[in-house]
Amino acid sequence: MKAGTPNQLKSSNLHRLRKIIQKEKRITKPELAEKSGLSTMTVNNLMKDLLAENEVIETKASATTGGRKASVFEFNALHQLVLTVALLEKDKAVTFLFTVHDLNGQILRQKVQPGNYFDKMLVKAQIAGFIKDYPTIQCLVIGLPGVEHEGILKDMDFPLLKDENLKEYLEEAFGFDVITENDVNAVIYGYSQVMPLEAENAVVGLYYPESFPPGAGIVLHDRLVKGRNGVAGEIAHLPSDPDWKTFSYSEEEVIGNLLNNVQTFMSLYDPDCFVIYRDKGFTDEHLKERIEQRMKEEFPYAELPEIVLSKDFHNHYIYGLFALGITQLNTQWEQFD
Repeated sequence: MKAGTPNQLKSSNLHRLRKIIQKEKRITKPELAEKSGLSTMTVNNLMKDLLAENEVIETKASATTGGRKASVFEFNALHQLVLTVALLEKDKAVTFLFTVHDLNGQILRQKVQPGNYFDKMLVKAQIAGFIKDYPTIQCLVIGLPGVEHEGILKDMDFPLLKDENLKEYLEEAFGFDVITENDVNAVIYGYSQVMPLEAENAVVGLYYPESFPPGAGIVLHDRLVKGRNGVAGEIAHLPSDPDWKTFSYSEEEVIGNLLNNVQTFMSLYDPDCFVIYRDKGFTDEHLKERIEQRMKEEFPYAELPEIVLSKDFHNHYIYGLFALGITQLNTQWEQFD
């Protein structure tokens, strides 16, 4: 690795301390020096910067072994906040769920707003209200049921935002990073972050709404697989799929389509885990066995992946958006490894 400039080394060391303090929550300077591998003098100098920026809070230890109490540094989870906006479709109606998170993932505020008449200006006005109340918001993440290509929202069921460059519009308005992400991508990313996975291969999420075509999301080595044009996971376009305009959405037809899609993704990604979501859940008590039986028939030599039937679409969606925001904030500090 090439030696960095003094400023790069300082930035790298600051980021190292940030990660340790965020993980430990409370820590002393000697403990920081030990865990970081930095000298006590270097830690002292760097902590001045973190304190000045209010990234950490200095308190005193509750007990001592003699002499004066040692300083303890606490991670300030309110130093920066993440605002997520989730577009949700239910009964052919659209709602916007606004959520303010601290850096530990604690939810500070949530607001549900009917969204059938929302355009980009009304979205901006709502966001501006949250920033007024929470001025340390530094990242905005928006989940959308559709495809974003080169910043433009494409192939989505919400016409008032279709063909808009929402990311650019909001970044110009507020001056900080905006992330737009497909809803199913955010959901399976949230699952991969919140569950204790040891997946060496892919994790695939399949989502079957009540009355819309299904979608998929793929996480591979802790990264979303989105493709060159952002259409990876848009399984409604598979040539083997039915005409969704005339599809009945009966339980048996949905399960038949699900079995076909599980077989398709098994062939393409051979994942460690499938996570299957449906708004109202499946009533077939033996669905998991039916999926496993299909895979045994088609892949008799293969070790079967884990099959998870989840009702936590909403929670994984919100957490996935938050996790993408945290990744973006961390990236801003990572000058080099």
